[in-house]
Order: sequence, then structure tokens, then C-alpha cells
Amino acid sequence: MKVLQVAAKASGEEGAPTAVVSVNTGDNAEESIKMFGSENVNSNANANWTVTIQAGMRRLLKAGKSQEEIQAAYADAKMGVALARVSDPTSAILAKWPSMTEADRTDFLKKLKGSEAKK
Repeated sequence: MKVLQVAAKASGEEGAPTAVVSVNTGDNAEESIKMFGSENVNSNANANWTVTIQAGMRRLLKAGKSQEEIQAAYADAKMGVALARVSDPTSAILAKWPSMTEADRTDFLKKLKGSEAKK
């Protein structure tokens, strides 16, 4: 058994209330199952995995991937094993574009046109 310390802050605001609690947990999955039961450990693991999958799905949706492409990305998903990140430069620049200054946009377009001329 080990003691897990968990800290939380009410919000991201300066001076927001914070707290730290200590709870007993297992040193490994087997010990946690003995302490809390397999159904509880499995339920918690699946709840956390759901959050992880949703974060990945949001990245893929922002990258413009379709339902079918997202399902394919998760076809062989395994709990605890990270999916390979999908690099989508077009989506990345489209996401960044609104926050760029006019000078940054002009500089980017010059660089882009310069790389096109080299092809």
C-alpha cells in the first residue's frame, strides 16, 4: 500500500482556494484490486481512458479528420499506450492564423511562396 497525495485548486485565478488530501492506494493494479475490488478499479480505469480518448478525438476533429478516420485511428487502441500523433501542418497553421499579427502572416506567406518556387 502507498499514500497518494492529490492537490486541487478551485480555479486558475490567483488566490483561489487550494487543498491537498492523502488517500491510501495500491502499489500496483493487483494490490488496488485487492483493496477496492476489480469492478471499481476497472470502472475507474475506463473512466480515465474515456477522458484520454476524448482528448485524442478532439485533436483529430480539429485536424479535420472524419468519423471513419478517427475510428480507424482507434481501431487497435490499448489502454496505457499512446497513439501516434497525427501531424497535420495545414490544420496547425489554420488554427494559428487568427492569432497571428499581420506582419507574421505576411512573413509566413513569403516563406511559403519561397518554398513553392524551390520545387
